Amino acid sequence: NDVTLLVNNAGYFGASPTAHVSLANIEKEIAVNFMAPMALANSFANIFDKIAAETSKNIEIKPSAIVNINSIASFVNFPLAGSYSATKAAAHSLTQAQRRDFTSSLVIGVYPGPIDTDMVDGYDLDNLTPSSAVGQAVVDALKNGTQDVFPDPTAEQLYAGWKADAKAMEAQM
Repeated sequence: NDVTLLVNNAGYFGASPTAHVSLANIEKEIAVNFMAPMALANSFANIFDKIAAETSKNIEIKPSAIVNINSIASFVNFPLAGSYSATKAAAHSLTQAQRRDFTSSLVIGVYPGPIDTDMVDGYDLDNLTPSSAVGQAVVDALKNGTQDVFPDPTAEQLYAGWKADAKAMEAQM
């Protein structure tokens, strides 16, 4: 009953174009990338509420936090990642809803580009971000109360492009 930090870090990438994706692949991506983070946060809601009630109302720092490791694919739909991007867009929307519904918690959305993990093994990707850099960005966000984190140059560049002209980014992909 003393949990103050939840990090939703699981992810599944099925790597198939939407025109040929299997229903089983979509179901796994939805389960891992969207439903699991929602279920985990909901399972801690009463604990977070209790901690908030026991914490002095005079402090500015929220007593609990939810960190959702989403993806820049929440905004930019990549080739061979249509259903993955859709589930990460849903995870981004979930992050926004949690900010509204978990009012006593800091809710952080993390939107990295490709991270050097097992998920990208076998893909020829440039500019992989070390997982330690993403971890440090999360620690910094927790310290500073930052809600949206783009922890690497690839994510920063793609997000800036999306913000400037989402349709141009869509056409580029």
